[in-house]
Amino acid sequence: MNSEVMAKWIRIQRDLERLCTFQVHVGFPNEGDVGNISPLQGVKVTDDMVASDIPEIATRALTQEFGLDKTPKRSFMRPAMDNNEQQLMSIARGGTAGIIAGTGSPERLTEVLSDIHTIHMKQALVHGDHEKNAPFTLAKKAPEDRPLFHTQQMLNSIQGAVVRV
Repeated sequence: MNSEVMAKWIRIQRDLERLCTFQVHVGFPNEGDVGNISPLQGVKVTDDMVASDIPEIATRALTQEFGLDKTPKRSFMRPAMDNNEQQLMSIARGGTAGIIAGTGSPERLTEVLSDIHTIHMKQALVHGDHEKNAPFTLAKKAPEDRPLFHTQQMLNSIQGAVVRV
């Protein structure tokens, strides 16, 4: 094998190994720390929840995602992933092919995936088929009647980050 081919193989191996060191996180950043998305997996939400270690907006997002006794489930995080999985996988395959061809980078691929999935989550929040607000909630939020949309605080809080592990 000549040195030029060997150098290409080494670059491909190096880039693919580097790709494995990145994770894409989309969610709600900890207060003042955009790159540190709250780890919400495995958190049990209850009506009397006190979660000082979870940002308040993330706690509200969990409540909307899973519901509570008096709050209906208005899931947007899971549908954002489920409804766009094929597109995300296509981007990942194309980006990986670009890395192998030498026209892409692990950093760029993960940034694109983060940006695209952030858009997906925001779209699911705004345009999801959510249960309607209760009459007393509608009165409090008038004139806005869409669930999860009153102040846009949750929408504006959704951010993506690429984290090196």
